[in-house]
Amino acid sequence: MKTFFDSELILSSPWHIILLLVVMTALFHIPFYFGKNLTKIGWKQVDYFWLAIATLGLVSITADARSYVAGNWMEAERVRASTMFSIVNRFANNESKKLHELANLDGQVVEHYNLAYEWFNEADFMLSKLNPEDVPELNLKNYPQVASNPMVDGIFKQFTDLTNMYAEDRNMFSRTSDVVGKNIFESILLYFSPFLICFALALRITKVTGEIKLETKI
Repeated sequence: MKTFFDSELILSSPWHIILLLVVMTALFHIPFYFGKNLTKIGWKQVDYFWLAIATLGLVSITADARSYVAGNWMEAERVRASTMFSIVNRFANNESKKLHELANLDGQVVEHYNLAYEWFNEADFMLSKLNPEDVPELNLKNYPQVASNPMVDGIFKQFTDLTNMYAEDRNMFSRTSDVVGKNIFESILLYFSPFLICFALALRITKVTGEIKLETKI
């Protein structure tokens, strides 16, 4: 069975990449031993080639850096969103208990308190089944139609404010998590970036040698 070190020997150590750079540079220098060289304009045109290759390597490195930094931010935003979720859940639980007491005051059922209690009791039950670490979406029912009451209206308003704050935190977490991963193009570039950069550097070193040889002929 093959291992990482068997199938990815060159990538297994930075020294292997440096060795690859030396080998590529030596291969690019072979034409010099046969008296071959480009003109001054020719070597200037080579600049476009090695810079284009190096740019591809830069794109892949940027994608990798973005993924790493976004991953750190994502964990911080997960903590913030999950904390806000716990606050929402605790609020629903506390208000459910409070409204239950008010709904059965003096042994009589108070309709507007009872409707609000049933809603918060169901919301609390649903929220308690969710894992805050997953930063789940809240799919709560619409508020019940109850007679206007300052206390009930205030409770629903506070709950709305809290769920809106959680929705903002969740949205920020989702946006960050979307950029943690890499698309197929970035993944391919990331894999080949060491080889691309080696190729570009070897070509650049060869260009210097070629230009020196041109200068020494003059």
